[in-house]
Amino acid sequence: MEINERGILCSRGELDIARTLCCGQLFRYFPEADGSYTVMSGNKSCKLRYEGDFAVIETDSPEYFAEYFDLSTDYSAIVKELSRFDELHNALTVSGGLRILRQDRFETAVSFIISANNNIKRIQGIVERLCSRFGGGAARSAFPTREQMLTLTPQDYRALGCGFRSEYLYKTVPVLTNEYLDSIGNMAHDEAKKELCKLCGVGPKVAECILLFAYKMTDSYPVDTWIFKANAIAELDTPEKVNKYYSERYGKNAGYAQQYIFEYMRNAT
Repeated sequence: MEINERGILCSRGELDIARTLCCGQLFRYFPEADGSYTVMSGNKSCKLRYEGDFAVIETDSPEYFAEYFDLSTDYSAIVKELSRFDELHNALTVSGGLRILRQDRFETAVSFIISANNNIKRIQGIVERLCSRFGGGAARSAFPTREQMLTLTPQDYRALGCGFRSEYLYKTVPVLTNEYLDSIGNMAHDEAKKELCKLCGVGPKVAECILLFAYKMTDSYPVDTWIFKANAIAELDTPEKVNKYYSERYGKNAGYAQQYIFEYMRNAT
């Protein structure tokens, strides 16, 4: 990785742009006509494209996005460790360059509450309407702060298309102070998951997503429809059983395995 006046350069093998952005871990990415992507995070943005053998991240906030894309982690070592599990062979064939992001904690919590029983296109639409409301109606506005969102009523959330999630957001956003979010990061995984599940609108899957994508707790193993389809057998016939078995099986690399399986299942069906 190299940081210079243009932003960040890393090898294409280190960062597969489409795999990383389109695998369900974030919702504020925008494909551009020239084949590049724009990513928004909080009030920051970057543009990703390929240039020869390099992935280029153009941004005014290079240190932020170097951390955001987790560019200091050696993923080849993680893939090597996971390769000893035979059931991951196919998934690992599509793992190259897929990275787990280190996202803003407040934005991630709000976004994944919105994601409950939802599809990516609808989630993105709701998130963009939420951002636009506090950006003067402009497209690709900054993600709202907690203080801004505290001004919204359940009716406001419903007008944005949040549906039954409107009450969840109305009740939970006030709890998501910096102190609360920091306290989650100081807990062990199981304690943090239990604490998050106390929040209105946060169940086990959403909690695991928040811990994996915002806190880099890579022993998390979110179980959505794709993962359950891939892992369910007679003995593992509930999402809870799948989560427990595979989080223990893969240990500190469970989150990486989950993302590789998700990417494989999404493209193999």
